[in-house]
Amino acid sequence: MRSLFGLLFVACVTAPAYGATPAPAIPAATSAQARVSISGWHLDCNPGKTALTCRVSNQIVQNPGGALLIGFIFGATSDGKTALTMQVPLGASVSSPIGVSITGGPSQSFSYLTCSQQGCFATGSVNADLITAMRSDKGEIHVTYTMLDDNLAGHDVTATISLSGFSQVYDRLHNP
Repeated sequence: MRSLFGLLFVACVTAPAYGATPAPAIPAATSAQARVSISGWHLDCNPGKTALTCRVSNQIVQNPGGALLIGFIFGATSDGKTALTMQVPLGASVSSPIGVSITGGPSQSFSYLTCSQQGCFATGSVNADLITAMRSDKGEIHVTYTMLDDNLAGHDVTATISLSGFSQVYDRLHNP
């Protein structure tokens, strides 16, 4: 799971967002790296020391401006589970976990691990029910976290992204 921290997105914002949209696709990588993109979900694979290392990612940015609202990185763990690391802007209330839910389905909370100049990061193993619901490619994933204003009052930020294409990319995560 520690290797995921080196792959985190870079962005910073301290105000709630207006009109969130999925981020544009990142250009294709070099020949030493493989990238598959489907409906905003990206699978990036790099040759590791003994095996191919892959991750599934997506992000939502603020329009206008392009500031990060939420970044997702899914990675396979050595025990066959899936770890999720999320990045949110600085100013997040780290005393409240990030909530992840699927339209009409399961939900899970993720506690913050740390904050840096790039933002605040929450991580944990994704429960099987949440992965199953996400792989259905139906509905949307909803992420809610709390931002603090200048008076340290909390304001919820909710970001939503389509699950269309997630299963096609996710299936390659465990079988690159």
